[in-house]
Amino acid sequence: MARKNYRVVYFDFKSSDKFYFDEKDGKKNNTVREIDLEDGRFISLIAYTAIGFNIGEIKIRISPTTEDNPFMKPFVRIIKNISIYKNLMIISWVHKDD
Repeated sequence: MARKNYRVVYFDFKSSDKFYFDEKDGKKNNTVREIDLEDGRFISLIAYTAIGFNIGEIKIRISPTTEDNPFMKPFVRIIKNISIYKNLMIISWVHKDD
């Protein structure tokens, strides 16, 4: 997918080893987070969505970070959709092979 019409803004989130590998290989191309209005990431994501701004990219890392292991390095994906349900934010991204 061509990268166009959005500012490159990275939103960094940690994942558990339970979900990380499915997220990285495209079996699960979203994350569900409880919205924390004291966290600037959520404020920015809500604002960008409200004004119709193309959102940017999400960086997913495993928690705890083990960047020395090539199988557990953080990965970056283009955000394709933000959905809000009650107090939850669903962030979906384009898998690199889509």
